[in-house]
Order: sequence, then C-alpha cells, then structure tokens
Amino acid sequence: MKIYISILISIVFLMACNSIENINPLSGENREYPFASAGRNIEVHAKEPQVVDVAYFVDSIPGPNGQIVSKKFELVPSASNKKLVLLDLMIVNRSSTVIPMLFDENAVRIGDRRGKRIEASNPYQISKELDLATENNGTEVTQLVWGDIELPRQTQIGGTMVFEVPKGLLLGTLFWDEIEFIPIDYIDYNKNK
Repeated sequence: MKIYISILISIVFLMACNSIENINPLSGENREYPFASAGRNIEVHAKEPQVVDVAYFVDSIPGPNGQIVSKKFELVPSASNKKLVLLDLMIVNRSSTVIPMLFDENAVRIGDRRGKRIEASNPYQISKELDLATENNGTEVTQLVWGDIELPRQTQIGGTMVFEVPKGLLLGTLFWDEIEFIPIDYIDYNKNK
C-alpha cells in the first residue's frame, strides 16, 4: 500500500512540475526563444544570432498622396570586412502598467563580455530600396522592430533587430539596455577556465 501511495505522490509531483514549466516561459528546453533572462520589470527572450550575407524586408510606408504603399528594401554589409547579423527577440512586460520603450542603437548591443560590443543598426538607414518585382535574394526579415512603442502590462513585442558587425567578432552575449540592463549569454564563458 505504501508503494502505491509513493507512486501516486510521485506522479502528482511530476505533473505539477510540468504545469509550472508551461506557465513560466523562462524554463524548458524546446522553446521558440531558447535564450532568456528576466529583470525587475521586463523579460528578454532571444534566438541564436543568425549571420547572413544579404537580407531583405518589405515595409508599408506613406506614399506621396498619403496612401500606404509597400516598398522592398535590401540589407547588405557596408564593407567587405563586415557581416550582417539578424537577431530575433521578444520583450515581455509582466509587471508594470505601461512601459514606454525605444528600440534603437542604444537599446541593444551584441558582442563579447570580454571585448567589443556593437550597437544595433537602423535598418532604414543601412538598406537600399529595391523594386517590388525584384527577385527575393537572401534572408527575408518578416518583422523588424525599431522605434518607439508602449508595452502594456501582460503583453509582449517581438521582431528582428539588425547588426552590422566586424568579421571575427565573437557573438557571445546580447546586452539589452532599455528600461534595465539585462545580458543574455549565448556561450559559456567559464567553460574553458
């Protein structure tokens, strides 16, 4: 009888642990955003940085007559010693009423805890406009995140930020520095000590 009770308690305990994992997006291995860290007000979730040669995005902007028109833009490195890095991230507000945020060069950096850190690039400044009929070349960026937003409580915003980094830069850490400072490591810096 004691064995059955022990097994029953174990099953209930394992089921409870599984339900906690479903509630807490910072835990679990098979998440869409595998890297995450929480501060006092926000959580930052990120995917592995993606290095690409060419990327493109389509955006809707006001035309000369005030109507919305779609335009295609291409992102390429500005020099042969640089590469493009696309970083998908999500910011979650679980606690504050409304958080005004600015996604810009100063909000996020990528690099190495022991070395150089590179600011995010404004995708609208480093891109060139293409004809909409131009064949899609490179990696498509479906949702850029850039500019001012207000993030109400219990909501999230996600998208891609673009970096133009020197070749050879170790992409070891994401440094989030808007509202609060939250680093997210992609590598284990203590592994080879």
